[in-house]
Parts: sequence; structure tokens; C-alpha cells
Amino acid sequence: MPGLPVLRTVEELKQSRPQLGDSCPALPYLATYQGLRCLQVQCGFKTRQATAIQKHIVTAHQIKAASHCARQPLWQACQLQTYFTSGGRIDYFEVTGPAAASDGQGSGSNSGSRPLTTTTTTATATAITAQQALFAIIEQDARTIQQNIDREATVIQDLNASRTERVPWLEKTGFPAYLAGL
Repeated sequence: MPGLPVLRTVEELKQSRPQLGDSCPALPYLATYQGLRCLQVQCGFKTRQATAIQKHIVTAHQIKAASHCARQPLWQACQLQTYFTSGGRIDYFEVTGPAAASDGQGSGSNSGSRPLTTTTTTATATAITAQQALFAIIEQDARTIQQNIDREATVIQDLNASRTERVPWLEKTGFPAYLAGL
């Protein structure tokens, strides 16, 4: 079908991922996250957790994370996306697009290991619209079924054309004769 994205292998995705300094628009159908990126020269480290960026600064660059300040920042807030969300496959890349809601973890002060919040994206809006359309179809089907049940309930079956011809035990018990006047 035209317009559908082509599935790629992990290796193809890693080869074609945006490089350091590339401007990449946010990709539809992928969640966009508020994240942090290292500002050191030629460092492409990106994460969603303030503790992870602090640990990276100390271990990779031998700089105290406490020296991060507004005058000379060591990391910066950014928007991130990833193709995979399972452990061991997460490989964030920076994207541009609508501003993400910040939860205050970009500064690094009093930050825990809590991940940054996910923002509402075009993909989420599209999924919600698709769900609403699906629910509307299901509701219409339920109304049609109820109308069919109500219509069948108004039909009075003739006793001779009923199941007694097909189910001999009803004749043997005499139920049809007993129930005929009801």
C-alpha cells in the first residue's frame, strides 16, 4: 500500500540514524520524550534521566556534575525519540518539533532516577482518532444487533411452523398444546 513506512532492520536503523548536529524533525508514530544531551565536544550521549547524564559527565569526561550551572552548562534539555523501548535497544536521537512539556529535570538539581514525561505527539492524536472511529463502528453494530433482536421478538411464530416439527420431544411432553393459549 502506498504511503506505509518500510520496516527496517536494527542495523539499517543504526546506520541511518541522525548524526551529531543533524536537524531531524519528529517522526510520526514515535513517542517524543523530554530528555537531556551532553554538551561536551563530539559527545552524542542522550538520556531521559538526570542521574544518567550526571553519571555520564563524571565517568566519560571526568568533570564534576556539580559544576553544571546556567553560566557554563554541561548538558541541555532536548526532545528525543527512539525506535525501540525495550532494554538494551534504546538508542535516543534528538528531534526538533513542537516544544515538549518540561518537568523540571533539565537543570539536574534535586533530580531522582525518575524518567522524564512523555509528550503528546501527532501519533497519539492519530491513535485516539482511530480509536474513536473504531468505537463509533462498534456502537453502530451494537445498535443494529439490538434492532434485529427487537424486530425478531415482535414476530409471533405459528405453533405448527415452530420447532415442534423438528423436535419430537416437545410433542411427546405436550408443552406446545399447554402453551398455545399463553
